[in-house]
Amino acid sequence: MATQLRFFLDASIYVCAGFGAVIPLLYLNVRFSRTLGLIDWPKARGLAEDHVPIVGPSLVLVALVTLSVLSAYFTVSPWVISCAAIIGLMGYFDDRRALPALDKLFFQAICSAAVVYLDPQISSSLSAKFGLSGLFLGAVFMVAVMNAVNFIDGIDGLAGVVLLAAFGVIPFLGSMQGPDYPYVILSCVMVGALLPFLHLNVRRRKGFLGNVGSYFFSFVVAAAHLSMSFESGGVFSRLALSGLCFLVPFADAITVITIRLSSGRSPFRPDKGHLHHRLVQTNIPLRYTLAVMGLVQLLGTLTCVFLAQAPVVQQPYLPTMIFFGYTLITSTLIVLLEKASRIRVQAYFQRLDSGDPIYYLKYRVDRVDKAPLQFSELSRLETQFATEIRVTDICVAQEGNCLFIVLRTMAEPLKGISARLEAVIHSERLYEFHLLERGDFTKRLAGEGSRIKTA
Repeated sequence: MATQLRFFLDASIYVCAGFGAVIPLLYLNVRFSRTLGLIDWPKARGLAEDHVPIVGPSLVLVALVTLSVLSAYFTVSPWVISCAAIIGLMGYFDDRRALPALDKLFFQAICSAAVVYLDPQISSSLSAKFGLSGLFLGAVFMVAVMNAVNFIDGIDGLAGVVLLAAFGVIPFLGSMQGPDYPYVILSCVMVGALLPFLHLNVRRRKGFLGNVGSYFFSFVVAAAHLSMSFESGGVFSRLALSGLCFLVPFADAITVITIRLSSGRSPFRPDKGHLHHRLVQTNIPLRYTLAVMGLVQLLGTLTCVFLAQAPVVQQPYLPTMIFFGYTLITSTLIVLLEKASRIRVQAYFQRLDSGDPIYYLKYRVDRVDKAPLQFSELSRLETQFATEIRVTDICVAQEGNCLFIVLRTMAEPLKGISARLEAVIHSERLYEFHLLERGDFTKRLAGEGSRIKTA
């Protein structure tokens, strides 16, 4: 008990140190981002509508200083520090001017192979148990992590949440590696540094991680995971165990590459087929998209911790099957959700093209006691109204405490729908409902626009 309390206190101190060290650097980074050329401009495939500072170099500096200090007291290989610096420099130039994909892949492969082969901790944890195949697949794993994390760096906070989970799980796994495992200290410092970054990135939307940050930290955290020695039934099970800590990036990368290859496109050609793009296209609010991805990532890391301490990890294929099972379920559900949303929208347009109308109702909701209406209350009423219309129809909450209902077909008179909604209204005695509009949308002939009829 005393040992665990000491470990918790030490970890808390390192987290606070990283938190305090990065805040002034983030401020300076934002202040001089234009001078340093660290600006992310709006892109066709991005979500930002204005230029945003790239603050990844601030976190990279904290990590490099921490690694340098740790190398003086622990067995941190200079190959990890030097190769991580090269990867960060590559990311910096990629932020300034996009580098060819094959050139970046070349640098990633060289640096990953050098670290896996020359770093004593990684080499012993892989080659001693799995031979040359372990070293080769370890280098492939590092390259895959770098590109997968960079793939998901498309919406605010997603790459930061993944890196936070991947670093945050290391203290739990590293406690099994002995007291001289230096990456526990590094991970605690980086958890503290990522917290103010996420506030700047998600809440204030005034800083991006950038390629310099996504490539650098994915390289470092992959090296930290590979340096840990676990009992496993084979090299694939060992890598799948660490792969669970990168569940969202790998699910995204496997889905994107599969779709691109199946459509005859190059896997290096960018598009909007990433999982977070598909969730955004369903009009799910950004914070919900981030929460869904974060929960999936948390599930993967918790599974990794459980398997690493359980005897079943020595089964030759179980961790691998769990990893691919999670990956398949995650990507399939998100792709199906996006396709279902697209089909629903197409159905409305097809009805308009056929000349049939689309009906709508709009209510404003107020509390009887004139108190402000909370979002949770409006969401509950939205669900209540949605149960009284068809699955193919839509009820959405809007600004101004309004509920907007769209009906694709009219199998019964409009007053019949209204009667069922009125029953809900009468059952909710704490609220007042005001019917603002009701009517239909009808498409006119070409050149005449569309007609909106209200009643």
